[in-house]
Amino acid sequence: MSIPVDPQLPKIVRFMGETDGGPCDDGPTAVCPHCGADGRYIQWFKVEGQDGEFGAMRGCIQKFPIHWVANFHKKLCERETELRRKYGNDAHLNSWDTRMMEAVEKFYAGDITEDDLKRTIDREAASKMAWRRRKAAA
Repeated sequence: MSIPVDPQLPKIVRFMGETDGGPCDDGPTAVCPHCGADGRYIQWFKVEGQDGEFGAMRGCIQKFPIHWVANFHKKLCERETELRRKYGNDAHLNSWDTRMMEAVEKFYAGDITEDDLKRTIDREAASKMAWRRRKAAA
């Protein structure tokens, strides 16, 4: 069951990272800045129209509307984190994902428009799919 988005909350426009309060063996190790609930992980983010970073635990994050770029960027970051966890700190994203990540960073810096970003993502995704089809056919 998903938690309904609260339209009264500001839209998340960028995820900045996550804080791990540590194992909860002896009880909660962190407090949600949004609602005060006990837990372990706090995600930090920026919201539309406000300066500074805000935080919330994963359950509360589901209540916030999230811009598609923030969601896409978060997934790329999670993919990179998982690669490093699995293969070591020298592991990195494949070339398609790296180009998409670079485009997202350019978007956040104001160097490209949202339409430019979409075109880059579509182009890189198409290249990735074409490579996979060629590989499967070989």
